[in-house]
Amino acid sequence: MHHLANEIVASAHTLIGVRFLHHGRDMRGIDCVGVPIYIAKDVGIKEWDTIDYGPRPNMNEFERLIRATGSKPVRYLDVAHGDMLRMMSAGRFPVHIGIYEKMPNGQEYVIHAFAPFKKVVRSPLTPVEWKKVHSVWRFPE
Repeated sequence: MHHLANEIVASAHTLIGVRFLHHGRDMRGIDCVGVPIYIAKDVGIKEWDTIDYGPRPNMNEFERLIRATGSKPVRYLDVAHGDMLRMMSAGRFPVHIGIYEKMPNGQEYVIHAFAPFKKVVRSPLTPVEWKKVHSVWRFPE
């Protein structure tokens, strides 16, 4: 688990309800990539950003961006509170990202800027939702 995991999730919680805005990076509006970018800045993790993507990002470029931050892939079995979940969008492409939250009672959530809901939401990670998770990433230490 990242040493700032609780701060990462707390920062994600402050974004719940913020409207979805393509290329958004703050409380006025934010997109899915903007969520971890905002959190990194908020909790003092190495800053990174890009707005060089369209409404449907290129999945290879998306992974390159995550790797360029210094974030590391994590095995599914090692997923921990505060990790980033790279998720399938439209069922086929891993170009969506959210923050993993695990409650003490074991309940799991993803906090993400979700265009269909037009805002940042906290969604339960059901078995059906877990099938949409393509990979798990940990913020750089």
